[in-house]
Amino acid sequence: MPGQTTVPFLPKVVLIVTPLLLVTAGLLVYQNKPWESVTDRAQRLCSGCGLSAEEIVGLIDTFRGVDRAWAKDSFYAQFDNPRDTELCEPCAEAILDASSSHPDRYHVAAPTPIPECRSLLGRPLFANPPGDRKVLEANLAAARDALAANPNDPDHVLWVGRRLGYLWRMNEAVDTFTQGIAEFPAYAAFYRHRGHRYISLRQFDEAIVDLERAAELIRSHADTVEPDGMPNALNVPLTTLGFNVWYHLGLARYLKGDYEGALAAYRETMNYLGGHDDNLVAVLDWSYMTLRRLGRDDEARSLAERVPPDMRMIENRAYHRRLLMYQGLLRADDLLADEGASELDLATYGYGVANWYFCNGDVDKAHAIFQRVVAGRNWPAFGFIAAEADLARDSGG
Repeated sequence: MPGQTTVPFLPKVVLIVTPLLLVTAGLLVYQNKPWESVTDRAQRLCSGCGLSAEEIVGLIDTFRGVDRAWAKDSFYAQFDNPRDTELCEPCAEAILDASSSHPDRYHVAAPTPIPECRSLLGRPLFANPPGDRKVLEANLAAARDALAANPNDPDHVLWVGRRLGYLWRMNEAVDTFTQGIAEFPAYAAFYRHRGHRYISLRQFDEAIVDLERAAELIRSHADTVEPDGMPNALNVPLTTLGFNVWYHLGLARYLKGDYEGALAAYRETMNYLGGHDDNLVAVLDWSYMTLRRLGRDDEARSLAERVPPDMRMIENRAYHRRLLMYQGLLRADDLLADEGASELDLATYGYGVANWYFCNGDVDKAHAIFQRVVAGRNWPAFGFIAAEADLARDSGG
């Protein structure tokens, strides 16, 4: 038409197709952008697990630089119960991409969290507890509010430290108990709980000092039931201050390889059972393992035989089943294949089974199971720490 500029056919095609190509390329780049942080990618692809940045970075650090196929098998072995971990597959894949043999594909969002401590084998251990973190954080906030309203009450200081421990923020827990000791130096519970968290941090000498001090302080006082911060299924507190002081002292000495000292502490613990079978099986089990390490096999066998199969457990089913295994009433494989076991139970089962193999002369089998235990996530579990201690000791660490 007169006065109208005619656009040739080919430029028209270019004008139409070029924007479409640019949009498509942009989408492809967005889906695979190499500059994207792994936390951003996980949040973009997440199907609802809500993994925190600190948890993501901690998992990347655990699996960094390893073969991706191996990492995937090992990684998913730790997260085989979505109800416990709530880790969705897109987040898992993002973490694996960032931590495996091509770690530069996605950069890790700063800042990198500081580990609570390193395992006895050199692995960094992060505050990444199981369960509902929002509930755990709310409990901590409530404890801090109660302390603010009652700043001169040592129990409120104690509960702030305990709530930090449940979040696996062990160093902050230790600091809180230390502040409590400065204000209330004769309050035995601070030494008992700080000793426990020193065990969590692999500081066994410090734990022994604290727990021995707690043992001195409780001698002149009536024993008291310790309320549970994470109640059992029946909401029945089972242990007392005296029980926990001596029980943890026995553990700390055992972890140091002081088996005679551990046995003496466990024998003292027997005075604080409170009539609960759960407490009995826990003490008998650690006493059995201690006696086996001392080569006193007949005494160990006699202890195990005190435990019948029909005991009703509230918390310590894993210890009960270990004692039945020692008697030959259950097979070791039955314990390791327990489908109803929590991750804590599996650490408990694993260490007891491995120690049983070790004391029966099958060191290779024992070490293989120790390695399985320390590949787990529940690093504050006593069985986990004990497996580390044995592996480190046997490797000359």
